[in-house]
Amino acid sequence: MGLTVLIVVGGIIGWLASILTRTDDRQGIVSNIAVGMVSAILSAIMVDGSAFLGAVSPIGLFASFAGSTVLLSLFGLYRRKMVR
Repeated sequence: MGLTVLIVVGGIIGWLASILTRTDDRQGIVSNIAVGMVSAILSAIMVDGSAFLGAVSPIGLFASFAGSTVLLSLFGLYRRKMVR
């Protein structure tokens, strides 16, 4: 149950963060899920102090969204540097 929730919520949060950072047209659903899952795991560890991912809290969702936005911004800077 926890992994399914992580994938669904991570995909939605990653998609919303990609819309905010305007990278939605350059990446697919797999990248959105990956970024969302990574930020959800990191926020679960930082906010809750453990890696228990079954419960969804508003603070955890906000931290996951903020982490996704930061990860996408850093990834965009990295990609721009690689293109030059």
